[in-house]
Amino acid sequence: MKHLAIFALACVGVTASAQSAHIGKAVAPRPGDKPVPGYILVKYKKERAAAIQSAAATIKTAAANTGRQLNFQSRIANSGWILYRTSTLLDPVALAKQLKTSEPGAIAASPVNTVRALVPEPNDLDWNALEEREDYVLNFSEQTDVNFRRLWHMEDIDALNAWTVWPNTYYTAATKPTNVPTICVIDTGCDSAHPDFINVGGSGVDVSQGGQLITSKGARVRLGQVVTNGSVEDDNGHGTHVAGLALAAANNGGLNGHGVVGSGYGCKGFIVNVLDANGSGLDSDVAASIYYAVDQGADIISLSLGGEQFNPIMQDAVVYATEKGCVVVCAGNEDGNGGGDLGPIYPAACSGTVGVTANGPLGFASYAGYGSYVDIGGPGGDFVQEGEIGGEFILKLQFDFSTATLGSNYIIDNGLASPPYTQEYSYLAGTSMACPVVSGAIGHFMAKNNLRAGNWDNIRTHRALMRSNGSIGAPNGGWELSNGYGYLDYTALMNEADNRTAIIGGAEGIVYSGGTATPNVAVRARVLDANGVPTGSTFGTATNANGFYRFDGMPAGLYNVWAIANGSRKDAYVRVIAGSDKPGLDFFCGNPVVDSDGPVVPRCNVTSASTTGITLDHFAYDPETRLFNTTLEIKNSSDVTVMAQKRIYPESRFENVTQTLTNGSYTLVA
Repeated sequence: MKHLAIFALACVGVTASAQSAHIGKAVAPRPGDKPVPGYILVKYKKERAAAIQSAAATIKTAAANTGRQLNFQSRIANSGWILYRTSTLLDPVALAKQLKTSEPGAIAASPVNTVRALVPEPNDLDWNALEEREDYVLNFSEQTDVNFRRLWHMEDIDALNAWTVWPNTYYTAATKPTNVPTICVIDTGCDSAHPDFINVGGSGVDVSQGGQLITSKGARVRLGQVVTNGSVEDDNGHGTHVAGLALAAANNGGLNGHGVVGSGYGCKGFIVNVLDANGSGLDSDVAASIYYAVDQGADIISLSLGGEQFNPIMQDAVVYATEKGCVVVCAGNEDGNGGGDLGPIYPAACSGTVGVTANGPLGFASYAGYGSYVDIGGPGGDFVQEGEIGGEFILKLQFDFSTATLGSNYIIDNGLASPPYTQEYSYLAGTSMACPVVSGAIGHFMAKNNLRAGNWDNIRTHRALMRSNGSIGAPNGGWELSNGYGYLDYTALMNEADNRTAIIGGAEGIVYSGGTATPNVAVRARVLDANGVPTGSTFGTATNANGFYRFDGMPAGLYNVWAIANGSRKDAYVRVIAGSDKPGLDFFCGNPVVDSDGPVVPRCNVTSASTTGITLDHFAYDPETRLFNTTLEIKNSSDVTVMAQKRIYPESRFENVTQTLTNGSYTLVA
């Protein structure tokens, strides 16, 4: 079903009277996304962080003027971030500010913040009072007809037609390929005994048994580290529901009269348990989980969680993932008391991610947030009002139906869902549900085109996803505030279609100064002709409070984009594609302060060479030095230039250079 209109932003529930009901959604307690006392994060050069890690048994004392002790807890993956324990009496925000200037070698310092599973809160404490319900229709008349498909969200994205493009079959344990893309679901865990993660003929959920999950890569992350023998089991209920929306096996029956299918059933996946039973956790643990997922070979990372406080460690983790070639898909902000401009939420608002907001069956969901970080809308469910009978309205709940824990969980025990969370299968709604639906669709697109992490296949995937979205009315097929580049059209994605015949695109990223994301920085973009000569219009924007910027409304073509922070200018030369962003266009102004280990992905391939030409593939890409300003010349064996310096626009294997040559040997000078 196409989204015919954008609903007015309204409350999630319907306020009660003697004849009415007040309905809410599944929730996890919202801790307020506050800094966590007793912990602090400090970022150093990687060599310094490694030295601190090697001396982990000692107590490290901060600079003398702080007079505070920092006890080593963990190093976050192989990054420059160290998590310290400190006194719970200290104000983490004030301590981070102090350490930034006083801690020897500190590049940045940040509190550790809480994050939460993204499910909207109920409107008030009486959210299930006076409820008259039959089959998820709430009504005040004799009307009881449900009249919507249980898996309406699959119909909404045109999944069945998409699956005819690829894989055009429902796998069994015997026929499921092993070399399909891998989706990592980072959440509250997953009920690993649920039979809907087993393909027909399989004996267990593990891929070795004909299942969907790589259980050996499943992990539990706490305090910045993978817990030895840690369980991925889901004590909350949120993670099992999320995992099923992406990864539930197809055509395998199910359990006790029910059975669902994930949008990415042709993929495989693994689970990282990062949130507690109450649905909350630490943003530093989410960052550690992202690093872990990348190092374990994830192609897509799905994160239906977030916190409203920006933490640079989260951005560093996302940069690590995107530079390694992963697609990072994140749920957007939401509020059960009504959506709208709720502000950014992280990691969805990190540079380089796919930020997913939620739509209901007929348009923008009443609880969903919008903002500059949103890239796409996906089916998350909503309340649907359907006319009146005898002067009384009829209200349907069209939420996303998916796998649920086989036993009790935190949501069940605390009565936190309406309709009630039921064991085995259940309804939930939220951006949390939209996110894995998008992640699964991305997995099938990558599988069909034999794309995997690395080689900047994630950039091709990101752009194909944006260009194939269905339009909600943005002029010229461009970006707009509520749904980004539009809503997920699964079939158009599988066909890599330019669904909106867009004529404009954009770019987004973060501006750093001295390693710190910097607000209120002017960012400019100048149109270049085919020879790289400035011509035409100059576009302008500025970074927000957390250093993020977005251009939209840029005609397709070549651009010089630059930022100036504290007197330091950095330039990038990029290609803007109509209908999508140039994602992750970050600027590190000032001298490099972090990386001493060279590019993350060192590569400069000659994919073909003959007397008629030479074709080049990717160039090395470093998360700090940002090789966006690269020129190339070709010299012959006599050291004579046969092709003058030419600017390269590195991004994907489709950015090529061709030069007519004669027989002989040549040298590329970059």
